[in-house]
Amino acid sequence: VGADDDLAALGERVGFPLLVKAAFSGGGRGMRVVPDPGSLEEAVASARREAASAFGDGTVFLERLVVDPRHVEV
Repeated sequence: VGADDDLAALGERVGFPLLVKAAFSGGGRGMRVVPDPGSLEEAVASARREAASAFGDGTVFLERLVVDPRHVEV
């Protein structure tokens, strides 16, 4: 997610609920659950601040949240 990106359009394209995730993170740091479009802007800003502080890079991306999965293996 770039600084000039249209967050509302990106969120709609990914779909809600979604996760904002720090690109260079680990252990759940820099992650935010976003249940609806009204929460997206603050979640992105908050995740960026945490990621920049913890990892030295505030880059984040959006990912569809899978609710109650039976099994996910990567």
